[in-house]
Amino acid sequence: MSVDEPEAPMYVYESTVHCTNILLCLNDQRKQDILCDVSILVEGREFRGHRAVLAACSEYFLQALVGQAPNGLVVSLPQEVTARGFAPLLQFAYTAKLLLSRDNIQEVIRCAQFLRIHNLEDSCFRFLEAQLQQENDYLFFVVNLGCLVHVGLVLRTLSTVSCLNIFLV
Repeated sequence: MSVDEPEAPMYVYESTVHCTNILLCLNDQRKQDILCDVSILVEGREFRGHRAVLAACSEYFLQALVGQAPNGLVVSLPQEVTARGFAPLLQFAYTAKLLLSRDNIQEVIRCAQFLRIHNLEDSCFRFLEAQLQQENDYLFFVVNLGCLVHVGLVLRTLSTVSCLNIFLV
């Protein structure tokens, strides 16, 4: 019998806070540079992190980090990734909270696309929807090929539109 196959358990405990506690501990470790095993260089700025966390959140990092020597690993990101867009994504990787603002949403979306960080579309869409409500339906967005479309029309006709294709003008 393998270790992974317990013999007919009578009771299975499943923690509702374990994942949150792990993320909190990893984020604290990152902030104190404890057990960090990779440096990410973005626009000359260094961000420290854990390879396993980055690779679990980003297909780009998974490809970049697998098979690399574990000591002194440095990943320099290209100019498509900005510090302003990357910092909220790094924080999201460690906290499951994405901080969006009118000032950073375009860069966060572009960086998320480049780094192939998925499952952010819904939060971006909700942020843009909230902006729309604050602006009384008079915001305009660039959708897909650069066409200007009234947001109210976008929300009424394309309720499943990916926020990765919507940018503030």
